[in-house]
Amino acid sequence: SALTEHAADIVIRTSQGREIETATLIGCAGLMADRLVKMLGVEPGFIICPFRGEYFRLAPRHNRIVNHLIYPIPDPAMPFLGVHLTRMIDGSVTVGPNAVLALKREGYRKRDVSFTDTLEIFRSAGIRRVLQNHLLSGLGEMKNSLCKSGYLRRVQKYCPSLTVNDLQPWPAGVRAQAVSPDGKLIDDFLFVTTPRSIHTCNAPSPAATSAIPIGAHIVSKVQALRESQSNPGRTLRAARMARSVDALHAVRHAAWTHYTPHLPVNPSDRKQLCNLTTLPCSASRPLSMATGATRAARRRCHPREDARGGDVIPVSNPANGKPLGNVPKMGAEETRDAIDAANRALPAWRALTAKERANILRRWFNLMMEHQDDLARLMTLEQGKPLAEAKGEISYAASFIEWFAEEGKRIYGDTIPGHQADKRLLVIKQPIGVTAAITPWNFPSAMITRKAGPALAAGCTMVLKPASQTPFSALALAELAQRAGIPAGVFNVVTGSAGDIGGELTSNPLVRKLSFTGSTEIGRQLMEQCAKDIKKVSLELGGNAPFIVFDDADLDKAVEGALASKFRNAGQTCVCANRLYVQDGVYDRFAEKLNQAVNKLAVGDGLQADVAIGPLIDEKAVAKVQEHIADALEKGARVITGGEAHKLGGNFFQPTILADVPDNAKVAKEETFGPLAPLFRFSDEADVIRQANDTEFGLAAYFYARDLSRVFRVGEALEYGIVGININTGIISNEVVINTGIISNEVAPFGGIKASGLGREGSKYGIEDYLEIKYMCIGL
Repeated sequence: SALTEHAADIVIRTSQGREIETATLIGCAGLMADRLVKMLGVEPGFIICPFRGEYFRLAPRHNRIVNHLIYPIPDPAMPFLGVHLTRMIDGSVTVGPNAVLALKREGYRKRDVSFTDTLEIFRSAGIRRVLQNHLLSGLGEMKNSLCKSGYLRRVQKYCPSLTVNDLQPWPAGVRAQAVSPDGKLIDDFLFVTTPRSIHTCNAPSPAATSAIPIGAHIVSKVQALRESQSNPGRTLRAARMARSVDALHAVRHAAWTHYTPHLPVNPSDRKQLCNLTTLPCSASRPLSMATGATRAARRRCHPREDARGGDVIPVSNPANGKPLGNVPKMGAEETRDAIDAANRALPAWRALTAKERANILRRWFNLMMEHQDDLARLMTLEQGKPLAEAKGEISYAASFIEWFAEEGKRIYGDTIPGHQADKRLLVIKQPIGVTAAITPWNFPSAMITRKAGPALAAGCTMVLKPASQTPFSALALAELAQRAGIPAGVFNVVTGSAGDIGGELTSNPLVRKLSFTGSTEIGRQLMEQCAKDIKKVSLELGGNAPFIVFDDADLDKAVEGALASKFRNAGQTCVCANRLYVQDGVYDRFAEKLNQAVNKLAVGDGLQADVAIGPLIDEKAVAKVQEHIADALEKGARVITGGEAHKLGGNFFQPTILADVPDNAKVAKEETFGPLAPLFRFSDEADVIRQANDTEFGLAAYFYARDLSRVFRVGEALEYGIVGININTGIISNEVVINTGIISNEVAPFGGIKASGLGREGSKYGIEDYLEIKYMCIGL
């Protein structure tokens, strides 16, 4: 009623020429609130009070709302849900009673203020979904958002470079208000997005309800504070005019001391399940994910804070063994909490349109590329791969987010010709629900996004268990996901015991799909555990890739391919060339060329500029390489180069080539996962196909030949899910960012047959594993 009195004479003209009185807007906002209450299942007794509470909106230059947060201010006597809807025009002003007054006072009396028909806004499913989604995700952050620094942090998700120097007074914009339980306006913020900055101004007085333009009198205060303070949050807080800070704190304290929110999502449930890294976000210094993640891990692994038992998992640098930090050792209980959070977030996330989800995922992609150097350095520190390879992996990982953001828009159904004249048959595809992912250490970022990208694009939520050796890369991605606007509960990370976490992921009935990348042995166990609930599974398991060089091959190209396929990531890839078959006619020449190339590969710390091969992940990996070499030598093989641990010691191993390796050697049957290239000799095409297929695995294979008919014959005869033919991958170097995916990319299906797994990742097929097919028969 107070608002109506202040703005009763305001009339808004719609783009269709209709005039809508302020009272109509207030009533329609109440209607929207009522729909939200019904949609969220709030118990009866809530009193709908439009335009009360705190709300925050951000609209970019293209005028589409990208973030809309509604926070009710709790009243001990009368809880209510506040709703306020306005719309951007020209990317500069909000259109509503307050903005119209601001326009009049600024001389825009002749401007036709366009405002979309209010009722059409309320009919829009997209608007309802956005409101519901952000209401659920924002409840736990009400306290922080009441201060201006909270607003600044939120805006930095969309404009990370924003600093205090970008703050300028502005008469109107995207409005963010805070109203105390007694109905008094205690904070009023306006945002306007421009190509270079976000303009903010503050009107903390009841007069702001009439949208009095904020003039230059605040500029002097802000400029003075710039000179004495560098903290944006402190500057913003100090810029309040004519308002006692003590009184403001008293209002906040009263509001939160005597009231427990009676809402479908309790803020106390918003635990730091995923242990998101607290990374510096000030634009005055670059984002340092390596140090940020490490400090955050040390800070957050306090007993009984993240993991209920207080145990932690140490993470060390494989290049020197030095500790990087700790992460919580979570178990079944924390995993169960994460699954519950994912299940709560599912309805709102899947209710968004594919385009709305794509916009959020696109921001995640942009943030990954923006912080590529920091993410790569963090990866090299905890995984060991050369920095150029790490940068390549970040680009490779981000490509899955970008691809599936768009692929989610192309989830098509079918209309089937009916079997009867009065029947119509429809097929639709819907998100499968809560999903789980378990990822390895060898590609700590790409294996996450290759699963999370299609899951989130399809409308699913996910609980991720990263490898214990490389958890910081996962946590950094989760931090960027949060900054991108992915709501709480949609993407969750749990670190800790593989047995406890995996057991809960496979046994919890809320989880409807599991995606795993790792060994065949563990994959079999997980598949057996998932069978109890008939969970859908995707398994990307072990490989034993043959690399075949025929007499007519381009040897230089084949050597380049062998270098990248065998020695990238120190040979620790599932599609790594594990057996190199070379035809008699070119065997010696290929061995000589490969030897010359391998001897040029520098071994060392991945952060060094000239290094091409980093350390193995741990001592067990070194021991397995040594075991395979010793076994082959015992059975008649000979060393061309390498064959021993590197002089650097630790987890470093010399890149090794073995010649004349027999078929019964362990390296012919088992995946080495190290920088060992065993050369096998073959005489004819049928012979090498037989040898190549003589394995339980069927992930990837490679061959080099010029004869076109041979290309088709061999490609079709090899029993593998992926076949690379004459792949020119380029030279391994730490000076050039190489494509870490090599044979894998976001647009092609990745996956194996036989004991190498089930399902496909990437491409249009990758998103299908996160969808359920529903057939509807409609009688006319």
